[in-house]
Amino acid sequence: AVDLELPDTRPLHQWLQAHGINRAYAHYWLTYRCTYEATEKIIFGEPYNERFPYRANDVKFKDVLDAATHVAYIVHPTLRFFPGDFDSALKNIGARFKKDAVGDFVVYHDFIPPYGRVELRELSRAGWYVSASARPQDAARVLDGDVKTIWESGAPQQTNMTFTVDFGAPQIICLLRCDLGANVNDVPIAFRVEASEDDLTWRTVQDSTAQGGLLFWENNQPRFNVHGDHFTIAFPPTTARYVRLALT
Repeated sequence: AVDLELPDTRPLHQWLQAHGINRAYAHYWLTYRCTYEATEKIIFGEPYNERFPYRANDVKFKDVLDAATHVAYIVHPTLRFFPGDFDSALKNIGARFKKDAVGDFVVYHDFIPPYGRVELRELSRAGWYVSASARPQDAARVLDGDVKTIWESGAPQQTNMTFTVDFGAPQIICLLRCDLGANVNDVPIAFRVEASEDDLTWRTVQDSTAQGGLLFWENNQPRFNVHGDHFTIAFPPTTARYVRLALT
């Protein structure tokens, strides 16, 4: 006989309903059961495919949860979607959040990104100039909006490789988006985001060295960076004409 662990989920459903949360990430063994119990009034899903990492986006309801603007992450002592320290992973991306014990579970919710709860606006790329420490002749490929025409270094990642964007004038920035195109295995593992007014004096606005590309912000909610996905880099609003990514 197999000893199946079936925690009591009734307090969890009651708590989520009371807090107006109808989207939640959880471990595989909880997601289908909880969604069924909630008659799909609350949708539970894995944050990524835990069993098959190279099919990380092949998860039931993933698109629905990734598009949500008010989600919870459900943690159970043995049914865990993430083997590491989830608190540290959240803090590494500058998250503020609430954490409540609910029956057999811990619920992470009410996430606030480093730039606060604000509506973001994508900057126009008109007048931008970009440069790179490797293959600078290809750097402008990132400006055409086509993920198939990418810039790549053409060499293994090395400390102090940089990619720089000149906005042409000072801008208030707080979020950068990186698309990998066909190079889904070539995500930068450790890097800094630096900003400058004059291209001479630089200040660090985000150090992702400890983050390891694990989590990023989407719709003001934390999301796991899975195989083949884009990712974002968030930081408190800052004014700069230049911004660059520097590998560490």
